[in-house]
Amino acid sequence: MTTSQDLLSGAVKTVVDEQNPGVWDDSIYMNWLATLRELSAPTTDEKYPEAMRTRAWAMKTLNTQLASWTQLRHDTILYAKQSYSISVSCYYPAGFVEPRPTFWSRFETMARRAANLIEEIPFPKDGQYLQQRQSSFLTNFAQKLGILKQISEKELAQEELTETETQFLKDIVEIHRGYAGIKRLVFRACCTSMKPLQIKG
Repeated sequence: MTTSQDLLSGAVKTVVDEQNPGVWDDSIYMNWLATLRELSAPTTDEKYPEAMRTRAWAMKTLNTQLASWTQLRHDTILYAKQSYSISVSCYYPAGFVEPRPTFWSRFETMARRAANLIEEIPFPKDGQYLQQRQSSFLTNFAQKLGILKQISEKELAQEELTETETQFLKDIVEIHRGYAGIKRLVFRACCTSMKPLQIKG
């Protein structure tokens, strides 16, 4: 039985799919949405791990897209840095990169475009330090996304990762502990070289 919600969802999908391909490069906002769209590609092929071919994984992916879209809409309003007081060393095991090369490629392209746009902005002299920091952050972020893309391609091809790639996965996240003991995994993107993981709580 077709419901009004099904019809509305189908109509929205049609409108989105019929957009001129160039519209996804009109702005960083649209680049972000295009990156999230890459996650909508089916993962039911046998080349994907069994877990990725389940309905539960599809729902996980949908939640990821919705959460990222929410962040896109509100990051400048709701963002607040949690305070911390202590720091201790910790070991983080190598992780699993979701094998979606087109997603990581689109994400890398978006980060590089954002860095280039910032470099082209005529900042006043007293703001050039901030401009350089923002550009460097995004450039390094893009470089790490490129590595994640390479790793995801290897995973699909069932190729063994190098020691460097394995170490990269161990170093790519930090665990931050905020109030009430809540932990957050933070993607390490701003550093030109990886540093040992720290737990801050």
